[in-house]
Amino acid sequence: ITHELMALKQLDREENDTHVLIIKATEECLHQPDKIQFDPSDDSLIKLVIHVNDVNDNPPVFTQSTFTGGISTDIDFGTPFMTVLAEDSDDAMNAVLEYSICSDITPIVSEG
Repeated sequence: ITHELMALKQLDREENDTHVLIIKATEECLHQPDKIQFDPSDDSLIKLVIHVNDVNDNPPVFTQSTFTGGISTDIDFGTPFMTVLAEDSDDAMNAVLEYSICSDITPIVSEG
C-alpha cells in the first residue's frame, strides 16, 4: 500500500526552505496519535525531510532609492568611482543580478 502526501497550500522557500514530517504507520485510524518524537529504532516511524526548491518569484530591490557620486575630469578611464547595490531574496541562480543603464546619461558640469 502506498500513500501520497499533498501540500494544502503553496510552499515558499523564502518563508521556510525545509519541512520535517514524522509519519507513523498504525492500524488505529480513528484517532490522531499524540505528538511523537522520532525514534530511528521504531520501525513504525519515518522522518520525511522536504527541501523546497526556489523559484524566481522575487524581483531585485535596490538598497537605496538614489545613489549619487562624483568624478574628477583627471581620473583615468576605467577607474571605478561609484557602487550601486541591489538584493534579491531568491536563491542561487535566481538571485544573480545584472545591471544596465537604461536611460541617457546627462552630464552635469559644476565648478567650484
